[in-house]
Amino acid sequence: MTDVNEEVKKAEKALEEKRVALKEPYLQKGRDVDSAAKSISSTLLTLRTNANDKYGKLCSALELKRKEQSVELQRVAGIKSGIDSNLLAFSTEIAGCDTTEKLLAVERKLNLEKGRKEKYQEFLSDFVEKAKKLTELITSQKEKVKELESVVAAKNEAIEKEDDGAAIELMQKEEQIANSIADNKVIVQQTAINQAIQRYPTEFAQEVFPNVKSKKTWKYEIVDKAKAFKADMVTVEIDATKAKATLQTLKETNQLEGKEEITVSGIRYFADIKY
Repeated sequence: MTDVNEEVKKAEKALEEKRVALKEPYLQKGRDVDSAAKSISSTLLTLRTNANDKYGKLCSALELKRKEQSVELQRVAGIKSGIDSNLLAFSTEIAGCDTTEKLLAVERKLNLEKGRKEKYQEFLSDFVEKAKKLTELITSQKEKVKELESVVAAKNEAIEKEDDGAAIELMQKEEQIANSIADNKVIVQQTAINQAIQRYPTEFAQEVFPNVKSKKTWKYEIVDKAKAFKADMVTVEIDATKAKATLQTLKETNQLEGKEEITVSGIRYFADIKY
């Protein structure tokens, strides 16, 4: 029996050695395939990473330009709106003037406004051009007011001298001039309104950017440890459960609209934009 067992063991060993020997070439070919596939995958991963990095940088640059253009459009719109508002305000002041002194005060104020380069920037010439019409109307109004003041003074003098004929004639002339001044006030305000709805001669080309799809993911990090600890938002690191709950509240209450980041209880929540 012992001899049989020994022979069986020898046969099993020989079988195993033969199995290993026969299988080895195929295993090596498999390892070669895996190695080649790993090498190719690594190259593809590098290509994908480089492409994504370049694309991400390009998209970020486009987004920056888009934001810069938006800021510029708001700046220009603010200046143009300011010009129109100021012209309307000046027209209201002019319409409210009933003496030469008041008209002179508004005229001086308007002349000073024409030199406000820091306020109107590249649109100063537009403001100056539009203000010319108001200046012309102020001059016309001053002449009428001076004439009215002269007539009123002559009328009062005629009344004192009991010259009824002259007084009545001067009263009629006073009424005519007063009506003319009232008409002029309407013209002043109408002029300002018409100028406000006119197109500006100074325009600039607006760059059109391609639409880029992006996915915004909000993340969080500690920016004020003291506040975060006081709010029981962290242990050794950010308490993800509480931070996510706060983030969800911010989303539901629309506090993230139009923002790229926000800090609450010492935790900075920021948008991680990937393309």
